[in-house]
Amino acid sequence: MNYKIRTASKEDCKEIHRMIMELALYENVAEEVKITHEDLERDGFGQNPFFECLVAEVPEEHKSLEGHTVVGYALYFYSYSTMKRHTLQMIDLYVMQEFRGSGIGKGLLSKVAEVGKKKHCMMLETTVFMWNTPTREFYAAKGAVDLTESEGLHFLSFHGQNLDNLANAVAVELTKTKRTNPKEEEKRKKDDKRKEFVASANMNFKIRAAVKEDCKEIQRMIMELAIYEKMPEQVKISHEELERDGFGQNSYFECLVAEVPEEHKYKAGHTVVGYTLYFYKYSTWKGCVIHIEDLYVMQEFRGNGIGKALLSKVAEVGKTKQCQRLELNVLDWNKPSRDFYAAKGAVDLTESEGWHALRFHGQSLDNLANEAPED
Repeated sequence: MNYKIRTASKEDCKEIHRMIMELALYENVAEEVKITHEDLERDGFGQNPFFECLVAEVPEEHKSLEGHTVVGYALYFYSYSTMKRHTLQMIDLYVMQEFRGSGIGKGLLSKVAEVGKKKHCMMLETTVFMWNTPTREFYAAKGAVDLTESEGLHFLSFHGQNLDNLANAVAVELTKTKRTNPKEEEKRKKDDKRKEFVASANMNFKIRAAVKEDCKEIQRMIMELAIYEKMPEQVKISHEELERDGFGQNSYFECLVAEVPEEHKYKAGHTVVGYTLYFYKYSTWKGCVIHIEDLYVMQEFRGNGIGKALLSKVAEVGKTKQCQRLELNVLDWNKPSRDFYAAKGAVDLTESEGWHALRFHGQSLDNLANEAPED
């Protein structure tokens, strides 16, 4: 069948919303969809878009019974991995039922992979319900690795009252950072990512927004976390890349660090003893979502409320950005972390709803990108 894959425009949002609802009906979650086509117009085609989208279009002679020529879509956004750097997250891929079997789904998927490769993304990730065998088999046939089965990755979510409770859990006080350069100080005042917050717990510490100068310490803790998770060989990122990716002209992530005073510093001299790195995602059900990529506290400083403070601060940031959910992933064997998040109100969507995390990378990602239809 003749069709073309093209970049979506603002004028496509009513059709995209229609298909979002069709997909939700198929997945038996229609009541979860709260966004409108106006939300899609604002969130995807405004000044600061949260997502990008491709649509599949057929000629008039092949239009659907209801008269639709836009018959499929793929919605995606850019995320960040402290192991592999740039990642493309595909939130939805959908083709109307009467147009399946014509290569449109494969065309959309390959086109998303091609976009990712052009942006130097190392991975393409998506999620799928465990019961959705046709979709899981479709992705598996294209080379996707099921991280939930192979690595025990669980998908967690804070939302509703649990998210509100988390955001309100830690008392915070806004403080100012002394700067020697007045112009730099003025710039930092305008940039809410660089505000510092103080929290009180069993040990004196403060939670503040990371600055470029923290990147060596953040990279050190990324390696410590990777060693704990038994995958240090997966970390390919340097502190120079963190500086560029988080504090350059186009930031891919935001980060908070936990800092203790000199009298509590680690024996090796570290005063930055924890971090959480996060970015913004998009949900075709709820809109803006905040996602924690990493949350880590050095072992010697655990049990002092630092992890809870970092988590709560991210929740507070998300609420100020009107995010409806806070999400993160955790490995199946990491019971201390799973228990920690569960105690704070996280819902394990892998257990409760059967969500599986899938990934294309390496040769499978290259193969997909090479199969993309021509523009």
